[in-house]
Amino acid sequence: YCPLVQAPEGLPLALHSFSSGNDLIAFPLLWFLDLTQVYNLLLLLGCALSGLAAYGFAREMGVGRGGALVAGLIFAFAPQRAGRMRGHLNLATTQWLVLSLWAFLRFSKRGSSFTSVLWGGVCLVLAVASCWYWGPYLLLCAALWWGVHGSSRLAYWWKTMPVTGTAVRNWSSHFPPMKPLITRWLIWGGIALVGLSPLLIAAVEIGRAHV
Repeated sequence: YCPLVQAPEGLPLALHSFSSGNDLIAFPLLWFLDLTQVYNLLLLLGCALSGLAAYGFAREMGVGRGGALVAGLIFAFAPQRAGRMRGHLNLATTQWLVLSLWAFLRFSKRGSSFTSVLWGGVCLVLAVASCWYWGPYLLLCAALWWGVHGSSRLAYWWKTMPVTGTAVRNWSSHFPPMKPLITRWLIWGGIALVGLSPLLIAAVEIGRAHV
């Protein structure tokens, strides 16, 4: 809580646009660099990692190396990012957003290892901790993917389901591929809930205080 923000009433700072994800990287750097150098380094790091993340995401989507390279360069130096680099470090930190989507696509595929699930959960926590605006966007992307993927599964099941009396007993045989995916999603969500629990608890407390 800070009485100087929107004085004289003051304002809770729990959901302020602080960039806690960047703080985790900045703290060790501040031992041998000054604040301005660390800030500039975080901006440059954001550009580099955002470009690499966009390149990897494009490759995951099946784009060729040349097209993925162009996508990475465009995203790294997009006007929206460049404009936010002037005082809005939280909105300029887009690398964890794209890395979260990349990991999400990877662990949603069959045969993917749980390493991608853990990495996806860590990236999701860092994305929301760096800028909580990215949380609703990531949830929306996940919901859209689930809707498309789930609807295709249901369509396949509906077409291949036998129309005999044994249909009810055999329906589950069409869904085993979904079980590992649901398990990965639950682990992914669990990592996010644990990592973001301080922010979630603060949001609940603020909501209770203003009811």
